[in-house]
Amino acid sequence: MPLKGIKVLDLSRLLPGPFASQILADFGAEVIKVEDTNEGDYLRDMPPMMDKLGAFFCSINRGKKSIKLGVPVKLSDTPGQTSAEAPGPGQHTDMLLRELGFSEVEIMELRRRQIVA
Repeated sequence: MPLKGIKVLDLSRLLPGPFASQILADFGAEVIKVEDTNEGDYLRDMPPMMDKLGAFFCSINRGKKSIKLGVPVKLSDTPGQTSAEAPGPGQHTDMLLRELGFSEVEIMELRRRQIVA
């Protein structure tokens, strides 16, 4: 497999990200999917079902490992406002790595080899 030995941390939620990381897994990368601790991946429960999991979830997450991890995102305090203040490119990854116990020095070293898309 051409990507054997490559590790991918999948922080995506909507179709393009999971689909892209699925292709990487198909080529041999070890993909670790990070899910929200509150809800997890909403596609898990979306019909049609296949062995108690949503078929769509199964189709784009086959061969991936999965962890649940909570990351705070500051929501608007204005009633009725639906947007959230999302982290900029790479900041979400840094927040997750800090929560996992990585030091700033370790994060800087990882950032040298990281691709953010």
